[in-house]
Amino acid sequence: MNSITQYKQFVTDENGNHIGVILPMADYLLIEPFLRERRPKPETACEHRHQKLQRAAEIMREEYAKDSELTAFTALDGEDFIKDYRSL
Repeated sequence: MNSITQYKQFVTDENGNHIGVILPMADYLLIEPFLRERRPKPETACEHRHQKLQRAAEIMREEYAKDSELTAFTALDGEDFIKDYRSL
């Protein structure tokens, strides 16, 4: 077989779950326009990431409020530790 894929090849993870497929070029060219339409726009992906981080922060808010070990290093907020380190 040459270096161009002639048949579908399924990619699996360590548990045998299908996570991808390698298609022959002719098949890929047929579906490429649909794949481009489904690809998230950069601004949409950024908004989605921001929403996920916002939800995570809301979930963890109570934990940070009651567990001082999670906020121990906030005492260093605002300190220029790089400048201090270079002066040693």
